[in-house]
Amino acid sequence: MGTSILLIFRYVALAPALHLEGFRRSSMTPSDSVQVTLGGLQVSVLIATFVYAISCFQVFLYWRSRSNDRLGLRILVWIVWLFETTHTTCFWIFLFTITVKYSGLPEELERRHWSIDASIVFHGLITCCVQSYYSYRVYVLSGRMLIPILCWIGLALECFGSIAAAFVLYHVGPVVFSADWNLFPTLLITVDLAVGVVNTTSLCYYLYTRKTGIKSTDQLVTTLIEWFVESGLIIALAALGMLLACVLTPNTDVYLSMTSFYAKFYSNSLLASLNGRGPFSPFRKSVPTSTQGDTKTGLCFAVQVTQVVFSTAVDHENLTSFSDVRDIQRLHAPIPTNVQK
Repeated sequence: MGTSILLIFRYVALAPALHLEGFRRSSMTPSDSVQVTLGGLQVSVLIATFVYAISCFQVFLYWRSRSNDRLGLRILVWIVWLFETTHTTCFWIFLFTITVKYSGLPEELERRHWSIDASIVFHGLITCCVQSYYSYRVYVLSGRMLIPILCWIGLALECFGSIAAAFVLYHVGPVVFSADWNLFPTLLITVDLAVGVVNTTSLCYYLYTRKTGIKSTDQLVTTLIEWFVESGLIIALAALGMLLACVLTPNTDVYLSMTSFYAKFYSNSLLASLNGRGPFSPFRKSVPTSTQGDTKTGLCFAVQVTQVVFSTAVDHENLTSFSDVRDIQRLHAPIPTNVQK
């Protein structure tokens, strides 16, 4: 399933940009530019709406699970969802304005629209929220601050850069922005791609070093690494597609249209990882648990491990958050079946 999704989004992210290179080589006319921009906008908004619906369902599952996460993490989930809702609304307003309100007026694409400018701001906020959280998880797993601090600095630059880009786009207009400020979004996308790669690589590395030699534990850690690799590749391919569109077709707004669904990959990866700890977790059937039922904690080993990676876990015995998978293994080691109550 993960491989199929990866192939689909690789096509969605890279094919438009590579196809646009053909337009560039054939000296794209103004009519071609309008068609590419409108086509990219409509397709991107449809994809964004579909992914947003998945985000809403993920938020519903998170709310229904009555998670014991700390207040800060629960607030983060709702903030990201509110940003997603506003971000999607901005793009639908822009699409309605261009295709309905000013239908048949292609010159409207060259005018200022507050909705597309606001969407850039929320795109930056969503990215920074989710990636900052993953950088914090790198710190929890590694106990070192160097990589998280570097990522947080890059995310701060990206966040303020998104606000600055929206401000410049609103004041100079799309035509001048595409002609004179094209380096701006290119740098922002590059920083975003770099931070995502660093976070994914770091999480995979520190998870790999936590392998204990116990088969069930190592299988769980391997599955977590696969999660990070798959979600990281999808996001990286989408970012690469935006970067190619920005470089190859600077006279269109295709890269702006692609931001409509790009930020939603981040929120979906966050929500999917959090919901993966609950009753829908794929680990529940593959990881052995205590035959005694472990009635005090009510948590299986798999859920505890995923809580180490994705949240701050505090069980019903008021145990502090775990920093090492080995600690969890010692506390929740399977009890031999020949032991009587």
